[in-house]
Amino acid sequence: VAGPDRITTDASLLRKDFHLASNVREARLTITALGAYEAFIDGKRVAPHTLLSPGWTDFHKRALYQTYDVTSLLQHGANTLGVMLGGGWYSSPMTWIGYRSTPGPNLLRAQLDVTLADGTHQTILTDPSWLIASAPITFSEIYGGESYDARLVQHGWDTPGFDAAHWTHAAAGTPPDADMTLTAQPDASIHTTLTLHPIHLDPANADHPFVFDMGQNMVGNVRLHVRGPRGLVVRLRYAERLNPDGSIYTKNLR
Repeated sequence: VAGPDRITTDASLLRKDFHLASNVREARLTITALGAYEAFIDGKRVAPHTLLSPGWTDFHKRALYQTYDVTSLLQHGANTLGVMLGGGWYSSPMTWIGYRSTPGPNLLRAQLDVTLADGTHQTILTDPSWLIASAPITFSEIYGGESYDARLVQHGWDTPGFDAAHWTHAAAGTPPDADMTLTAQPDASIHTTLTLHPIHLDPANADHPFVFDMGQNMVGNVRLHVRGPRGLVVRLRYAERLNPDGSIYTKNLR
């Protein structure tokens, strides 16, 4: 039976330009997805310290939505709401054979409610007027990992004035389970609590590439700065223990 990498889940970029006629008194973004999202306003991430929202639920029954105060991110005039949408808990295979229990494409639902300085209200909703394009994340799964192609980055995609002439309009969709409900998230999102730095670097040799020792078992993601020629592949793998030769032990992992 083929392994879990037989299912590929890339990510998408979605954007919506809009204009605000005056300064902003208050603004709230309510958002969720069948998938995982990262939201941006005018190039700034709405929740920079959270990861994999919305959280895990039985997506046949319900999905959780999050609400953010985005007053400080908006400005009088042109604005852009951008979202990167990937598979997250919804589309990632949860078994060794790559089985997904929830069918259908990833879906996004968002509502931006703005109260302007003069007391008027403006609402921006997800609809087919949004534009969509491929993200530089070409593969992303909870267990299968992620592939990122920096050559596909579109700088400024989530800011006003970006040339999106080559983008296409989003398509409206409905959840595959008609009885699925949306409820407010009752708990804290996955979020950054601290930043760790490696305590040791084992140089590459005939038995293994570079091995970074973080000093403890942990849950997190890596921030890595690299330089190299265009198209160079950098591969990161994770493990909880080492083999006797100093290479990482991965037999218990996918």
